[in-house]
Amino acid sequence: MSVQVSRIALTNTLSWVARALPTRSATPILSGIHITVKEGVLRASAFDYEQSASGTLPVTGDNLDVIVNGRLFADVVRSLGGQDVKLELSEDENRLVVESGRSVFGLPLMPLSEYPDLPDVPPELGTVAGSSFCEAIKEVAIATGNDTSVPVLTSVLMIADPEKGTLTMAATDRYRLGFTTITYTPAEGVSEKKTFLIPAKALESYAKSFTDLETVTMHHGGDKNSLFGVTGDQNTATTRLFDGQFPNYEPLIPTSFFAIVDVPKDDLIAAVKRVILVTDRSQAVKFTFEEGAVVLSAGSILSSAQSATETVEIDYTSEELVISFNPAFLLDGLANINTDNVRFRLVAAQKPALLSTTNDDDKYKYLLMPTRA
Repeated sequence: MSVQVSRIALTNTLSWVARALPTRSATPILSGIHITVKEGVLRASAFDYEQSASGTLPVTGDNLDVIVNGRLFADVVRSLGGQDVKLELSEDENRLVVESGRSVFGLPLMPLSEYPDLPDVPPELGTVAGSSFCEAIKEVAIATGNDTSVPVLTSVLMIADPEKGTLTMAATDRYRLGFTTITYTPAEGVSEKKTFLIPAKALESYAKSFTDLETVTMHHGGDKNSLFGVTGDQNTATTRLFDGQFPNYEPLIPTSFFAIVDVPKDDLIAAVKRVILVTDRSQAVKFTFEEGAVVLSAGSILSSAQSATETVEIDYTSEELVISFNPAFLLDGLANINTDNVRFRLVAAQKPALLSTTNDDDKYKYLLMPTRA
């Protein structure tokens, strides 16, 4: 009983599936990847009760149904040097023998009877372009928090509006807010607006794999509409949604401004990185917008003699405005600006600033709260 499979294809599939393996688990069986081969198709899957991932690829050979340690199996296959991999049961049927070129590994099997059933993929919600979907995730996910005791702040709000054909994403950690809107095509029969909260880490893992795909299919539903799923190429994943109320962010977005000014993005990034060399990296950087320039200044809280200033030339003619930002949060937002200049919409020294590209068609916005210098 043996199976022949492309090493590169198997490596890619296992890399996708391994994202659903728990980092730590009190249940050993959840560290396994379930491998089945039937009618010339290999299916690999993993599930930790919160998220699942599966992938399929063509193979030749006999049927197979085993569970092996997922990370070990993925590491072994990735390390092999041959073009093809042979998988077969050992004579005592207690190990999966993995062979490629001159390399032979024996991996102990895990009990099939203990492995949980994967959740069904929810009904189709609609499709989005892979590049747009992944870019939107990247833009907003940086604004999520790390406090797992407040799940809402570690999630991405997603609003699918079939009437408008738009998919809106937003995320916040209370100190900044990222939000954007992309086009999506609703599935046949989907007419109701859907709003749900997706764990940001799950979405970020999708973004690493789907960028080059022309189309990604989204799914939503399951028991009490508690699952979100994505399908791209031969890979599928599901994740359990958070139950909570996302902050009402729309009233926070300013609509009138003291000044709107474009700043050279690369010059600004370089200037911020230089002035924070004299700080502890979490200390605020002061921005003084004055005629013809924005002056960045920072200093050490330990030494009054340790300071830095940097001037970036801009086209600014309004009254002087001084506002301070957390430099790490600012750099996160600047990293997602894909135009030569970043547009600052300024309200007041103690009011949030709205950052965006200079492209009026770009729906991405980054709202950054000021902080004390």
